[in-house]
Amino acid sequence: MKKITLLTTLLSMSSAFANPPSVGDYAKYQFTTTHPSGAPDVSTAAYTLTFYDSGKGAFLESIDGVVLSGIDQGRPTHIETTYKPSIKPNGGDFSNILTICGATGGQIQNIDLGYGTIQSCYYSLNGSWVANVPFGFVKTVTTNANGDTTTMKLLEYKFGK
Repeated sequence: MKKITLLTTLLSMSSAFANPPSVGDYAKYQFTTTHPSGAPDVSTAAYTLTFYDSGKGAFLESIDGVVLSGIDQGRPTHIETTYKPSIKPNGGDFSNILTICGATGGQIQNIDLGYGTIQSCYYSLNGSWVANVPFGFVKTVTTNANGDTTTMKLLEYKFGK
């Protein structure tokens, strides 16, 4: 659940680059948390935009996750979150991110995801790579005060209608 919260927080940070999203936008992420002691925890979460009201800025996001290791191994989760109209929607068109990358403090980098390479904009301030994909994020790396490092990596995506 911490990993889903992490991505939701990161997605809220991406709204400065996002144009309105499209219903059906989909992205699946893998989360790997390594601990100073012990085996890593691995889970996945798939995000789908299921509703969007452009007039009100309200949208519904469906999150499906499966914990692949750790205490909750194999336990599926399903969350539907309706965001208030005052919160700008995330995701959608990041097509201009590479154009504004340098001006917004980032560096253009090619990131290898194991199944292919995506040109992205890397922001060292928050350890994230963003690109023209639904919800914007390709990869993030964060470390908490306990020394746990969580890496989120985009596994697959598709744009909605």
